[in-house]
Order: sequence, then structure tokens, then C-alpha cells
Amino acid sequence: ICVMAINTLKRLGEKLHSEFFNNIVNKLGDPHSNVKIAVLHTIGCFQDRISKDIQNQIANHINNENSNVRTAAIVTLGKLDNVTDSTLKRIADRLDDKNRTVRYAALCALGNLRNTVDSKIQCKIAKHINNKDYCLCFKAISTLGNLENKIDDKILKKIVDSLNKKDVKVCHYILSALKNFKDNVDSKILNKIIDLLNDEDSYLCKIAINTLVQLKDKLDDQSVKKIILFNSMDVYFLLKSLYSINRLNEE
Repeated sequence: ICVMAINTLKRLGEKLHSEFFNNIVNKLGDPHSNVKIAVLHTIGCFQDRISKDIQNQIANHINNENSNVRTAAIVTLGKLDNVTDSTLKRIADRLDDKNRTVRYAALCALGNLRNTVDSKIQCKIAKHINNKDYCLCFKAISTLGNLENKIDDKILKKIVDSLNKKDVKVCHYILSALKNFKDNVDSKILNKIIDLLNDEDSYLCKIAINTLVQLKDKLDDQSVKKIILFNSMDVYFLLKSLYSINRLNEE
């Protein structure tokens, strides 16, 4: 009944009276996990009402023994714009949680809180780049991709180095993320992408082409000369879309 009442009040949205909202927050102390979860999900719908004190109460549930409670707390905190450094660290610590869903929730939350993610937390996220679980691998790469030009150079190198593994799915995730790091892409990274144009997997080759189109402003004459060496119609049309036909003839 308590959970049903909380969910009913949740539907009131902004019409929910502050007194009832505070009553809901107080139910975070309820001993039943299902009540805590309902409260956390409800509070998450009222981000503008979450004070530092309430944020701390939510954060205290990040280490709850129940994995569903931990997940709900992380998801709720991931919706906020003003998380404290201590709360951010506690979320990042859950990247090593024994429960897969909690780890995934932590990656999602950190992706939403990208403006506050420092190099130490980036290192923790980067550990999942080589995760055998593709969902966690993809989420780690996309989370780092959300950081755009705030990415640490060492972390970017680790992401690019994973292109050598020639795992098509992982390469696809990485190439998609690299589009967000235009300011950080140098000739070494471009060469790694260009090398994929010769890959036996035509799908991976096309993804590399699409990435180079996105990074066209970074391609210099040396890059163009290297691309020309690949005898492929797809590659030819890539070049044609980036440069004038006269320039190609000159090359």
C-alpha cells in the first residue's frame, strides 16, 4: 500500500505539495527495499526540489546491500546538475560493483554528469573499454564520448589503442565516439582510422569512412595520399566528397 501511495503521489508532478514531498523523502528510512526504490524513483522526478541534504540521503543508499536500491539511488543522482564531489566519487566507486546492473547504472550516471568527471574517474570508466560484456563496453565508450574535448589524452590513447583488437563491434563503438573528440584527434589517430580502410570486414571499412567524413577538417595532405593508396570505390567516393576532383587528379 505504501508503494502504491508513493507512486500515486508521483503522478501529481509539480502539483505535489511540498509537505507530501518531504513525507516521501522521509520514507527513505523505511526498512523495506521496495519502498526505498519507489521513493528514490519518485524523488528523481523532482530534481529542482532536491537539496544538498536530500542528495546526501540518496547517496547514502549507493552502498545499500540490495542491488536494486543501489541502482535506483545512482539513477536518481545521475539526473541532478549539482552533485557534490563526494557523491560523484561514490558513484564512480560503484563501477567495480559486483552487480552488472549497478555498474551499468554508474556508467550512465557518469555520462550524464560529464561536466564534473575528472581524469581519475575517466580512468575508472576506461577500465570497462575492454570488458567482455558488450553492453558495458559500449556504455563505457559512449560515456567517455560524452566528455567530448574534456577527455584526458591518456584515456583517449587507450580508447584508440583498442582499435587494434579488430573486434568489429568495439571498433564501431570507438569510431562513433571519436567523432566527439575532433579537437583531440591527431595524425596518429587518423592513421589508425585510415588503416581500417583496408580491413577485410566491409562493414568496418564503411564505418571508418563515415568517421573520416566527420573528421574531414583534420585530414592533411599526407592523410589524403595514404587514403588514395586504397583501391576501393567506397574510398574514392569518400575522397570525392571531401576534396575537389582536380585535387585528386593532382595527387
